Amino acid sequence: MPLLAVLAGPTASGKTALALHWAMQHPFPDAPRAEHSDRRIAVISADSRQIYRDFCVGTGTPTESDRNGIDHHLLGFLDPMEAYSPRRFAADATAVVAAHPDTDFLVVGGTGLYLREWMYPGAEDREETPRAVREAAAAAITASGLEAVHTDLTAKDPAGMYRVDPHDAYRITKRLENWLHTGRSYAAPKPEQPLNPVFAGVPFLWLEPERKELHRRIEARAEEMFRNDWVGEVRSLMTRYDPLRTPAFNAIGYREIAAALAVEKPPEAALGTVVARTRQYAKKQVTFFRHQFPNAAAWEPAALEKALIAADWVASALPSVKISA
Repeated sequence: MPLLAVLAGPTASGKTALALHWAMQHPFPDAPRAEHSDRRIAVISADSRQIYRDFCVGTGTPTESDRNGIDHHLLGFLDPMEAYSPRRFAADATAVVAAHPDTDFLVVGGTGLYLREWMYPGAEDREETPRAVREAAAAAITASGLEAVHTDLTAKDPAGMYRVDPHDAYRITKRLENWLHTGRSYAAPKPEQPLNPVFAGVPFLWLEPERKELHRRIEARAEEMFRNDWVGEVRSLMTRYDPLRTPAFNAIGYREIAAALAVEKPPEAALGTVVARTRQYAKKQVTFFRHQFPNAAAWEPAALEKALIAADWVASALPSVKISA
């Protein structure tokens, strides 16, 4: 199998650090343990914000020094003005695996839609929505208002409404049409979507720190980003890109800092907003993964690392149960 494991989890759960530690334990062809393997290990990133070039500090993209010689794919390769989709990610990730037959991969990230599309490839064309359903959806939005429909749909279909902005008329309409037409989650794998064979037998490990610990990690990471000159990064990016028209600026914190800089307010004042938005985002990630990947083995981060060490970093040897530290 070219994939060693999928390592997923909410933002700030410790995925990057654990993946790097894991990768460094893998025998390289020129290492003393070479007799055990002639294959290399690399990381495929499944992060919808780390794909963008030059947006590094605020997205938590591992630096060259952090990577310590471990190859990372699908990091910082996309123009910030370019939109990206789960389907494109699935195609690009598939191409990476095909282009490196001598490599074993850890798939690491928290963008559930990317992972779901790669694991359960969608049909090339969605079924056309009946006209009566489209009209009913439009009437409901007109009668109740976009934000009210957003709130109602989020309660009914939290996975399908994952990361949909309350003002995004197009996505809200599509998800409402789907709900009215099928009564199923917009994000649910369709019956015609079998598991991608490359994932057959691949361990799916989900990092889920205790809630208070996750909140502590989020706050600490945000503070560290500001210390690492996140403000300077945003200031530089603003000389090249319009924050209101650049898809990469959708990453949490970038527009908040840009807005403060635009009116000459202290950007550090945005820290509280960044932490609050990140907590909300992490909560949505947890909801999405619990709904979409119910068979994933959920682990407290320190417990998973301890178990991997005991298993000589062979994920398939781990018990598929939730473990606490």
